[in-house]
Amino acid sequence: MAVNDLPKLLEHTGSLVAFAEKLLAERIPYEEEDHLAFMGLLSVCQQLQFLKSLKLLVENDLGVSAGLIARAMLESMCFFKWCANDSSIRPLQWRAFTWVKDFRLMRQKESMGEIVPCAKKTEISKGLQKYGDYLLSDEATKAKRDGKILPEDPYVKKWPNKKTIREIFEEVGASPLYEMLYQPWSDLTHGNAASFAEQVRRDSQGIYFAFAPPTESATALKAGFQSFIESFELLNSHLQLQKGLDISNFRQQYVAALQT
Repeated sequence: MAVNDLPKLLEHTGSLVAFAEKLLAERIPYEEEDHLAFMGLLSVCQQLQFLKSLKLLVENDLGVSAGLIARAMLESMCFFKWCANDSSIRPLQWRAFTWVKDFRLMRQKESMGEIVPCAKKTEISKGLQKYGDYLLSDEATKAKRDGKILPEDPYVKKWPNKKTIREIFEEVGASPLYEMLYQPWSDLTHGNAASFAEQVRRDSQGIYFAFAPPTESATALKAGFQSFIESFELLNSHLQLQKGLDISNFRQQYVAALQT
């Protein structure tokens, strides 16, 4: 990504943010059992907040920090698209896994002698009665099929429990984004030594830490822009928001600006 593109990227990002804020301020109806819609609305709203933060960081020459947010946006986009590929079950499991986490937190609190309010316990119990079977572990599924007693914690340890982030990126056709952006930014997220390679400088006086080059900011902003656009396009298509032409125009103007 050329540094000269940065002002254009900032301008188009600002326009996209303004458009999205106006649209998302309106009431967007959806069916309560439409779990993909619920997931998509939350994802797009979060992506918008990320994009606004990303723009602020880039405007203040904080390209490294911008990369962290862009990485989160890429993951959110791919996860949303992956769930949409099996919309009858994956978004439901994504949403229902919160009950499993609440269940485990409740058990942890009780094991430490903390009293969990009866209303909260009832709420969790009802949630798991409704959705728990969608998240049973292989062991629990077999036990239920054989008519045996289920384990005390019969649920999968994590969700998705049999997919890596790399595989999710691959299944939505985003392997290049994983290899070129997501994985390198992983070093930064976890503080690996490799993440400091471009920021450590040496001279006759010693070693010092340098700000990330502008190319980092441009790359992060482009990744964030793409993540938001693709997430919004999917939500627009699913809910038939009739905003496809507006988003298409943003994409076309963005591509045209970078080609001039």
